[in-house]
Amino acid sequence: MLYKWFHRQLPEADMKLDVKRNVLYTTREEERKQTVLYVRENLTLNDWYEQQDQFKLAGVEPIWILDASRYVRYAKLREARGARLRGSVPKAIFQETGVCYYWNGWERHFVIDTSFEKRIITFQRNNLSLWHEYDFHIPFRQECDIEEVFIRGGRITCKRLEAFHVKNYW
Repeated sequence: MLYKWFHRQLPEADMKLDVKRNVLYTTREEERKQTVLYVRENLTLNDWYEQQDQFKLAGVEPIWILDASRYVRYAKLREARGARLRGSVPKAIFQETGVCYYWNGWERHFVIDTSFEKRIITFQRNNLSLWHEYDFHIPFRQECDIEEVFIRGGRITCKRLEAFHVKNYW
């Protein structure tokens, strides 16, 4: 499904799909080489850095898409409802690129991380007052149906999120 979506988005691009590795290689003559990597399995931080460095050295711009069912997690603490629990790989991708993409194939949704706000949440456990710092995605609702998502300037963008940023930040 992702391959078909990319092909509709970039019909002029040369695309090669490596099904075994879940990698889609795309090249457009007038633009830079890009590689789209869909990660369904757990990926260690070291493996991610190694692959990221290899692509960069080869002059290829990688677009990482993580499997939402494996990588999108929310805090279970009632006081932190809506807080995202981000692992080391999504945090590294976000820090390096300023964005992190997730694909939910069952619901045909992209989840696009664009901005986070850190909040300290205090809660009570065993008569102790405890605290923890949580990440909250801004805006909270970041899922977009695949029909609302397009590629612009080498990035995956949601029409709804783009409208939010224009309305509230520009």
